[in-house]
Amino acid sequence: MAGGAVPAGMPVLRWFLMPYRLLALDLDGTLLRSDQRVDDRDIAAISELQAAGVTVTIATGRLCSGAVGAARACAIEGAIACVEGSHVVELASGRTLLHHGMTGEVAAWCAPHSSITA
Repeated sequence: MAGGAVPAGMPVLRWFLMPYRLLALDLDGTLLRSDQRVDDRDIAAISELQAAGVTVTIATGRLCSGAVGAARACAIEGAIACVEGSHVVELASGRTLLHHGMTGEVAAWCAPHSSITA
């Protein structure tokens, strides 16, 4: 490995990733399996990263309600970014830290251009 030998007693992953301070994970097609659960191996790897001081978060297109379960499974307690980053929520308190909704003008333009029907 570049940079020398792993110090005695230090997990390889911790030594190798020490320069990183943040890991942001998507959910669909990345962290979640086809059954919508987080694999135990991923939970263990995330736990090891957290123990090494890496902040792990989620950045997803899902609504917050659709992301909380995966975050809790991974012991993520800080802020997560939902709805493509337009809604940032602090999990511990449920407090919205940032929210950028559509303006009425944008919503009005989208309505007739949408393929979704009522």
